[in-house]
Amino acid sequence: MFACVTRAMKFVILACVLGYSSQGLAAGDDQVLNLMEQGFRDFSSGSHQDARSAFDQALMRIETVFSDSESSRKARSLWYGEDNKAFKGEPYERAMAYYYRGLLYLMTEEYGNARASFVGGLMQDAFAEEAQNRSDFASLMMLSAWSARLMGSSHLEKDAFDELIRFRPDYEIPDQGHNTLVVVETGAAPRKLADGVGHYELVYRRGKGIEDLSVSLAYDGGIKLYPLEDLFWQASTRGGRQVDRIVKGKAVFKSDNAAFGSGLSKVANKTLAFSSLFESSTEVAAISGALSLIGVGQMAMASKVDARVDTRYWSNLPELIHVTSLKLDPSIKTLSFEVLDDFDDPVAELNRQAEVIRDNKGNALVWLRIE
Repeated sequence: MFACVTRAMKFVILACVLGYSSQGLAAGDDQVLNLMEQGFRDFSSGSHQDARSAFDQALMRIETVFSDSESSRKARSLWYGEDNKAFKGEPYERAMAYYYRGLLYLMTEEYGNARASFVGGLMQDAFAEEAQNRSDFASLMMLSAWSARLMGSSHLEKDAFDELIRFRPDYEIPDQGHNTLVVVETGAAPRKLADGVGHYELVYRRGKGIEDLSVSLAYDGGIKLYPLEDLFWQASTRGGRQVDRIVKGKAVFKSDNAAFGSGLSKVANKTLAFSSLFESSTEVAAISGALSLIGVGQMAMASKVDARVDTRYWSNLPELIHVTSLKLDPSIKTLSFEVLDDFDDPVAELNRQAEVIRDNKGNALVWLRIE
């Protein structure tokens, strides 16, 4: 908890020193988006110091906008056209900025900061724009638990893994003897598209390109990576409920359950599909009433609300995040990965190798993007 407070204070101080404010960020610009995408390019190319700088700047701006202040609320207000605002990202995009920053902390043995970053991502996922107050970002739960283990905090580790198992009941908690975390990302980012008359509705679509891939590690007879996160699911849901479209900044939810998480395990899919049933009947009635009021009042609102949607999105995010862990001999410098399609047939042209990044305490991280 104290690590999170310290981190938040650091960003507030930086914002004051550099002269940034929520009011200043209300003007339309792509600074946060550019920093996110540049941060990933630096991360994936191995320019980790540059990636740290880019993500630190992006997170500073995110935490400045998403604070409880009058200027921050104004920056998020519906009374300004979404396409004229500074890019602030959707909850899943902001969460992923913390995800990459946390991985960078793991590489430098800053386990406490890594955990604080992953928890910060969970907080963004639960940001109450639709009063959800709930996070279901499984990869961040797993990474916060792994970081807590490396910190030596067994109670924080247990709490995080217990929360993860609620959403991924078939996930196997890593053995205590494991010293290496393996993270492989596949596919393309979810897309945001404008829809409806006047382009006032925002809809999500899967990224174009490869889909439904599984990944196997060519080590110790072959280790299948667990498909932990589907970012399209994260983009197209709020608190476990599937979004049909977003109108004037508010989510309109689908009434039926669709097939979620193309690459996730069957048990994870069922958990996601039925998570919408956890909502109370009172809340469903409230949503129904709210939608009726929107229909009655939309003509009056039209003269005051500029609700053109913001279709900018973090384009170099993945579709799926796969993970595993293992006990790896210190002499091993690289690992090889085999990719399988949705029929479990090998896709030889996508097979890759990745570097094993070890810290001074003998813990290792292996990260790979396949697209």
